[in-house]
Amino acid sequence: MEPKNISQIPETIPKRSSAYCKAASFNLTRLLNYVLELGESPAFLKNGNVIHRTYGQYGGDVFYFAYGTVVMWGLS
Repeated sequence: MEPKNISQIPETIPKRSSAYCKAASFNLTRLLNYVLELGESPAFLKNGNVIHRTYGQYGGDVFYFAYGTVVMWGLS
């Protein structure tokens, strides 16, 4: 999927981004199993240190990094 210029995103879709340091680290195996139990299809990125899932009505993005950070785009 090609990245979109923010000016091409409809005004009805939230453009907010947030990042939180939630822990010293995440157990990505347990987190992945939890997300799978929710019936979602997350994806590992790069070298397996990041889990990505789409979330919300407008398909916002949530990234869980192994070092304890969560980054979200397109959620309100």
